[in-house]
Amino acid sequence: MTDRPPHETRPSAGREPILVIEANADFGRALVEQLAADGHPAELARTAGHSEIAAGVRPPQLVVLGELDTPRGRLDLLEAIRGHGPEVSQRQTSPPWPHNLPAIVLSSHTTELDMLRAFEA
Repeated sequence: MTDRPPHETRPSAGREPILVIEANADFGRALVEQLAADGHPAELARTAGHSEIAAGVRPPQLVVLGELDTPRGRLDLLEAIRGHGPEVSQRQTSPPWPHNLPAIVLSSHTTELDMLRAFEA
């Protein structure tokens, strides 16, 4: 039996995790567990702040952006990952996100404008 929470996988030697960022704990854990079952190291962050901390500790190979606690939270975080969000200019340290980090944006309800903004970011 392991003492790790069920939403984290054991680190794989030389493999960066997939970082799932999802405010809904049940949905986020389900995504992480499915990725782990398919052999991909994965971690769950439930807020933008938590995701930045996790990325600073172990830079991810990919981020999966789900729902966050604000309507624009996912797009704001995506813009920060891409290096042109409003909080980037206020930051004293370098961002934790790897250059050219691939991102997948998930949503069950979105507008065409939200999709265009995500593609633009």
